[in-house]
Amino acid sequence: MLGNISSVQVVEAIDVVELAEGWRAQKGLAGGGVVIDMGYHMLDQLVGLFGRRSEVQHAAVMKTRLGSYDVEDTAHISVTFGDSVNATIFLSHSGIRSEEKISIIGEKGILTLGGELVRLSLCDKGGKLTHTSNILFMNHLPFCLNEVWLASSAVPTTGI
Repeated sequence: MLGNISSVQVVEAIDVVELAEGWRAQKGLAGGGVVIDMGYHMLDQLVGLFGRRSEVQHAAVMKTRLGSYDVEDTAHISVTFGDSVNATIFLSHSGIRSEEKISIIGEKGILTLGGELVRLSLCDKGGKLTHTSNILFMNHLPFCLNEVWLASSAVPTTGI
């Protein structure tokens, strides 16, 4: 349906109003910052979709707010899966609003999963996005990824 997959864009953000309060603010309690708290969930989904063979191209973690907490609240990560699927992952505890979204981009369209909605946008023969359908409502992103895509241990990056 999407053809050869070239890239994936992920946004995983929650709005933690007081970052210096609670278990997320203390490395000793949380085990780490945003990558440990939220990142491994999304990385697990991406590995399920595109396979274990991956290479981190870039990773930056940072504190974006002033305060007395000893963990990172934001991360930007670039990972290549297999030979050709480039994933850009944004994780944040300091988002303006909570957001969970993954866009899978192929030569024939884009599948976007976010919140309660799955959106499929297809290209015409010239490669221009022309048709968008809301194809499914869901309660959780991981459920949809598992139910819609994971008929086998890893979805191939061609012919989806």
